Amino acid sequence: VAGTGALNIRLNSRLNSHPKVKQLLVNPASGDPGTAIGAAAYAVKQQGIEVKPHHGMALGPEFTTDDCVNACSIHREKPEWEILEDPHAKAAELLANGQIVAWFRGRMEFGPRALGNRSILASPTQMGILDAINHQVKFREHWRPFSPSILDTVAKEMLPDNFQDEFMCLSSPVSKKWQEKYPVIVYRDGTTRAQVVKKQTSPDFHRLLSAFYERTGHGLLINATLSRPGEALVCTPEDAVNMFFGTDLNYLIMDNVLVTKRAERDRW
Repeated sequence: VAGTGALNIRLNSRLNSHPKVKQLLVNPASGDPGTAIGAAAYAVKQQGIEVKPHHGMALGPEFTTDDCVNACSIHREKPEWEILEDPHAKAAELLANGQIVAWFRGRMEFGPRALGNRSILASPTQMGILDAINHQVKFREHWRPFSPSILDTVAKEMLPDNFQDEFMCLSSPVSKKWQEKYPVIVYRDGTTRAQVVKKQTSPDFHRLLSAFYERTGHGLLINATLSRPGEALVCTPEDAVNMFFGTDLNYLIMDNVLVTKRAERDRW
């Protein structure tokens, strides 16, 4: 399934549950940007070459620690920054303590979804987290829930077998037990738009989720796009620092660099 209509997660889910559909493949970059993939796949198919399933959407540019340090050094706000020995452990610590973390590592995702390389992350159990992200970071309606990124081992318990989606293309039913445990990730109809994170295809993000799981016992995180309303997904370190200072975010991890505004500025 492709095209703008394939961004409709509820439509995709109805197709996925249809008895005549054996397997549903949704292009994660549906819409105009994804036409390049469709054109290439069509051309390859016309030549009799098998089109193999994709195993990740991290197809954009990647930046070094030096690039990230330079973005901090030239920014007019002169942010505080430090090099981290273990950014995953530091992020897990901040998240476990109830902080919201902007996460910028690896190649940028292709498509509209943040899949762990350009993300705003938070603990799904932190009281008031929904209002904090909606009001102070994303500037949107207070009632809107967020999508979770879930370790594949945990997702097997939370989601039906045919909804183990890596790209947030489906609206998956969630059992009552998990709805009560993580209400901030569930829509009013009892569904969620989840990303199932596998070590084979997303090793870096899987490492962060695993570190958070080891620290808290929760194998998932709230995952929102690293962007402001009306703006595209952050691409470069300069974009990330600009976005950071355009919101009430207090912690940004870019590659191995922790960026802050000032110590203990959290207001919620």
